[in-house]
Amino acid sequence: MQTIILISEKGGGILFWNKKSKAKKAKKPEVQYKMTKAEKKRAKQRRKIAEARKKKFIGQPGFTSDKGYVEFDGYIHEYNGRYVSVFDVLVQYGTHNPEVIGWLTKLIPTQQLKDGDIYFAYREKGMSKGTENEIFSKKLHSRKVTMLNSEESTDERENSKKRLELEDIQLTNELAKNEHIVDSDISLVVWADTPEQLKKTVDELRQNYKDSGIPGFMIVRKIFKQKEELFSLFNKISANKWHNADMESVAASRLFLPSSGFVDPQGVYVGEDLESLLYNNSSIIDFNGIRHAVVITGGTSVRYSLNGLEYPIETNRSGSAWAHVIAEDNYLVNGKRTHHINLVPFDYHAPNSKVLDMQKYTLNTLEVYGTKENVEVDANDNFEKVTEIIMMLLGENAVSSDQYANIRGMLKEQLIDWVIKRAGGNGIYTLDPQNEPTRAWRILATEQHQNYPTIGDFVLELDSVVARERKVGENAGDRAQLLLRAVKTAVNQYPQVFNAKTNIPDKFTYYDRNIYYDLSKLSNNRVVKGAMFLNTLSYVANRAMPGDMIVIHGLDSVTVSPRILKPYREKMDEKGIGLITTLEERDNKEMNIKTLNSFIYPLSTQDLVVLGGLTPDSLKDINYSWNKELSKRVRDELLANANSRFYVYRARDLLGTVIDTHLIL
Repeated sequence: MQTIILISEKGGGILFWNKKSKAKKAKKPEVQYKMTKAEKKRAKQRRKIAEARKKKFIGQPGFTSDKGYVEFDGYIHEYNGRYVSVFDVLVQYGTHNPEVIGWLTKLIPTQQLKDGDIYFAYREKGMSKGTENEIFSKKLHSRKVTMLNSEESTDERENSKKRLELEDIQLTNELAKNEHIVDSDISLVVWADTPEQLKKTVDELRQNYKDSGIPGFMIVRKIFKQKEELFSLFNKISANKWHNADMESVAASRLFLPSSGFVDPQGVYVGEDLESLLYNNSSIIDFNGIRHAVVITGGTSVRYSLNGLEYPIETNRSGSAWAHVIAEDNYLVNGKRTHHINLVPFDYHAPNSKVLDMQKYTLNTLEVYGTKENVEVDANDNFEKVTEIIMMLLGENAVSSDQYANIRGMLKEQLIDWVIKRAGGNGIYTLDPQNEPTRAWRILATEQHQNYPTIGDFVLELDSVVARERKVGENAGDRAQLLLRAVKTAVNQYPQVFNAKTNIPDKFTYYDRNIYYDLSKLSNNRVVKGAMFLNTLSYVANRAMPGDMIVIHGLDSVTVSPRILKPYREKMDEKGIGLITTLEERDNKEMNIKTLNSFIYPLSTQDLVVLGGLTPDSLKDINYSWNKELSKRVRDELLANANSRFYVYRARDLLGTVIDTHLIL
């Protein structure tokens, strides 16, 4: 029997027709062969072995040995300690008609499979001239006549399929004037550690298609061709009745991987896919649902256009440009606010914005932005923050390593004692927040910012501390004097941090969907800017509402201890606040994806990762954070440090590709 299979240009209908062979029926032999006693004995032994195997393993027919498969079946093979099997993938007629270019990427499952690994191979080759002539001159006409003369079915679904099939035959006749037929097939290769897991992987893949609402993909078991198919994947097409034949233009529209990356039906243009099999193929990415992302640019610039205009602008703040594109859906689609903490300059601001130039706006370091329910934790975090900021501005060279711990401990102890007993007159906190909640709540920020004490007021407290410590001993007095001098210096040099009242708006309007806290112009000193960033992050993490998003632009442009950042990440996680972080310098030894692990979290946990120019050192940090190595093709592309070339990886569908980037802001 001969079977010809065509796929419609509109995207995947499979068309079958059969021709019965006219070969004469073979005659039965007059005398049947009789087995010898030895042959009967061997056959009986084989039956017993087969029955014993079936009792030991319960599964799909063919899995009957102690190891879960039959050696002579050819269904699976053992290779390097793992098990492998090859299947055909067929597409039911009419289930993907019409479709867009690259629709076969739907074969890639939307979630990671648990029990095994899968690979798809899509292959094409030209059909022989003789076979093509037979199809065009005989088969198509014969099938068309048969269908036209057949009676209409009572099942409307069958009638609908017949009409689509007739339309495809007519279209094929038109295409036959200038095109040839292409043989193609899709193979599924499955690897697993055990035969049972191999079977579970196939079942899981089928369930994945069902859960995702993707119809029509049939996974067909091969028999006796496993090894042959496995070793011929890259050099041979299986052109037989189980595979597809398409017109040239149809085959192009069915390309399995026109892009190894993104062709989302709803998304934004971000540039051209450098790994696409199609020339100038666009990358269209849907960023909706991306809550946690990391952008590491390695100093590589990027092209972008404003408002969709054609002319490109190039900026070395490529992380900020990417962050805006990624975060856009948070306020456009989800209706939540995005809080941008700008540590590096970037002039673009999204629509519906409020821009707070932190040269003009201030945040009182002592004010605690938190909740009554969590006041004790919030107060302790703020004491730690204030202590850290003062010690940062004191400078690592101002005190020796032995003095540092003593001075830090003294500072925190005196600060807490002052806040509880004397700040604002009679203190604004309590030693026992559990039993004195009303007194504890006084430390929480209100709209009456003018009534709140500042670190400047704390300086007077430290004068008395020096006198008291002098009585203890000369060393204690010297430490207290050093501490007093450090705090006074900080207050005088940075009054907007230590001696100013909060003047940031207490309320945002409905239209303030993007809030920008611009610290980029405050100081060129990385430590000073780090202290101001820490104060701002504390405010933003506590003020942001559940479901909001925080974007930190250029976190590696400041110096701050990751240890002190960790409580604010935990606060963000509790409130379901998303975090997009950009790292825009090249080979920063202090602030990078490895050292900031406790705050940013590893790359392997992110919804989206964007990588730009790499160096050997940054590559090591990235591989460490991702817990895997970047592929050679990606490494080679990014190590070249070409402008506007970025690798984008999205975790939800495991898609990734290198893009010649052109962003639209």
